[in-house]
Amino acid sequence: MKLKVLIPVFLCLEIVLRSQVICIDPGHGYGPNGENLDSRTPEEIFTNCAVGLKLQDILTNSGYTVIMTRTHSDSGSWMSLAQRAELADAYDSDRLLSIHCNGGGGTGTETFWCYRNTPNQAIDSTFSRIVQDYMADMGQWRSRRSIEDFLYLGFHLGVLQGYTPGCLNEIGFVDTPADLEKLLDDNWRNIFAEAYAEAIAKSLETSSVPVYKRGNYPLIIYPNPAKNFLFIENNSSLPFTIRIINKTGIIVKTFSSVNQIDISELKEGTYFLNIIDNCTSRVVKFIKTAN
Repeated sequence: MKLKVLIPVFLCLEIVLRSQVICIDPGHGYGPNGENLDSRTPEEIFTNCAVGLKLQDILTNSGYTVIMTRTHSDSGSWMSLAQRAELADAYDSDRLLSIHCNGGGGTGTETFWCYRNTPNQAIDSTFSRIVQDYMADMGQWRSRRSIEDFLYLGFHLGVLQGYTPGCLNEIGFVDTPADLEKLLDDNWRNIFAEAYAEAIAKSLETSSVPVYKRGNYPLIIYPNPAKNFLFIENNSSLPFTIRIINKTGIIVKTFSSVNQIDISELKEGTYFLNIIDNCTSRVVKFIKTAN
């Protein structure tokens, strides 16, 4: 017999379970009249955008909400660094990934993070390291470094100075022939996008605290989509029960007043959480991704 859930309308305990927002920043672009305002090579400008659009498709198909700082490389695609950071913040993004290609005659990939955003330092540095590791491994690049920007560059990267936890990855060197060959190869671009997507998912899964709390909600559940665990932050003394329900209405798991839920054994797909306390019963949807 299938167990169905009735949903009485009470408003004692607010629940947050949201699709996570990722801001993808394909670096540079062209000004309103086709000006190359950053004096970057066409190879970098077009590669950044191509990889960013591929990443957008992967993340959107996985259930994320994706914000793009640009979606083409035509005239008018340029946006200032401050505007890019502000856009990520305006959408309360969970992560900002700025995509670039390097120059100067080196080889390999490297990733920068910014300590200026004090509340997110631990998340920023960890995110940077995860992106670096996935890009070096999956992209088969020499791993140059994951490093705080000012420490290495002597200045803070403008796109990383907002509130959104983020990092900037230099995929490879446009002025090194072997690197450039990979940067312009569509199959490699697919791999770079997949590496970024894996890194973003890993970063969100391993974060120990919510990136943002939207208002003063007593109960926050994250992430969504989720792979192995749902994490729960309870800022209320109220006990609660959570039931996981599949699309046919069957209750598959029940938990009481826990701080995390193991969903690793669930099949990939859409599920519902029925959250119950002494005066509230609410149902929210989440997506279980593949292990």
